[in-house]
Amino acid sequence: MSARIVIVDSSATDRILLRAMLARAAHDVAVCSDMAEAMAAMAERPADIILADQGQVRALAPARREGGPAAAAWLIALARAGDDRGRIDALQGGADDVLARDAGEALILATIRRHLRQRNAVRDSAISHGSTAAFGLAEEQAAFHPGQTTPGPDDTTGPIAVISPRAAALPRAIRMLIERHPGPVEVSASPAAVTGQAALYIVDGGGFPVLGQTSDGLYRTVAELEVRAKADHAATLVLVPCAAEHLGAIALDLGAEEQVTEDVAAEELSHRVRRLLRRKALGDRQRDRLQITIAAATLDPLTGLYNRRHAIARLESLAAAAGENGTPFAVMMADIDHFKTINDTHGHATGDRVLVEVARRLRDNLRAVDLVARIGGEEFLVAMPDTSVDQARNAAERLRRIIGDTPFEGARGSRQPILVTMSIGVAIGPGAPDRAATVSPGALIEDMYERADIALYCAKSAGRNTVTVELSAA
Repeated sequence: MSARIVIVDSSATDRILLRAMLARAAHDVAVCSDMAEAMAAMAERPADIILADQGQVRALAPARREGGPAAAAWLIALARAGDDRGRIDALQGGADDVLARDAGEALILATIRRHLRQRNAVRDSAISHGSTAAFGLAEEQAAFHPGQTTPGPDDTTGPIAVISPRAAALPRAIRMLIERHPGPVEVSASPAAVTGQAALYIVDGGGFPVLGQTSDGLYRTVAELEVRAKADHAATLVLVPCAAEHLGAIALDLGAEEQVTEDVAAEELSHRVRRLLRRKALGDRQRDRLQITIAAATLDPLTGLYNRRHAIARLESLAAAAGENGTPFAVMMADIDHFKTINDTHGHATGDRVLVEVARRLRDNLRAVDLVARIGGEEFLVAMPDTSVDQARNAAERLRRIIGDTPFEGARGSRQPILVTMSIGVAIGPGAPDRAATVSPGALIEDMYERADIALYCAKSAGRNTVTVELSAA
């Protein structure tokens, strides 16, 4: 996983060492001694990651806010060993992560890999679902950089689960976090013991015994949490033993979002926790809005059934599957009889309630594998895979009775119920594989759609409140 990395460091020795390390990992590296050189390098080719001395972080912040070549890059600050204040200032100044200048090669490369995976996940999501700006999310995304509007106060109150086998001797930073966190905090000995759903999992890695260079308990815990965190769309932060910082690299590669040593300053841990919780809250809002957008594109807003566009796409998939399996399927066109009269007599509000109730009765009396959609004002489409002629006829008759036998509620304030009937036309799709080989799913669906519509016309002509099955091409 190669990246374009820009190093900004006034120390020539450190620049040389970092460049050699990153080049060995096949990264494309540009070395700069100050901000002017860095901006020129990024103007020539944007960076994926910026590795900057902690003193350069605040100087980079305006360039990132202005949307220039540095805006999309992950900023990793390099702090002097033991300089807790410098680490906190770097994070508060806009750094996405901070590492000690003397951090080992394994940890630096693992941190870069983790950031690249996060970046790629964001890009994949944008490609799959459209840009975040299209969903009104671009402004909130920028909230992770300094100077932008911060998320709402509730974004940092999400539930936290602390995983530690030494609950009675937690590190000071975790104890202070538990005391000050405004939301619920659950302390458990293992992922399996967590009873609630967390927005953030914190692993007290110092509580797991380290034998030589390994800590099997810590590895298993982070790996188990990765599965659970993905299901919860949560993050994982690992505190590693001070004498075994190499474990932080492994934790990142196993799926943790961030790692720090167990002697981390309480203020730094609190800052990281708030940021991860904000990121979780933003992700939840993005997913919610995406679901709303998908629903708007596929569902009828009045009845909640699928709309015509989605129904046709589903029908083509159903036809293709039926052809491969050699099984028949049924398509029904159902239309409420004299619906205009209902609207004219009882009002459009009552007519809408009739449509909603018809949709409910259809949906509740079909199989989970069946498709039901509203494709017009009072017209509905039903598709039933793996369904024979007799099964389709019986199902259509059952639906007709369910609509016609039980009166509908009248206008509000009126005790007079409304009798509603429905006419249904049915077409049976050929399930023979040889026919599927010569007819495309689209052409087959168009043919069935037309035959079901003809059958519906016949049902209307026969006096309505009846079912007609069209068999000519079956």
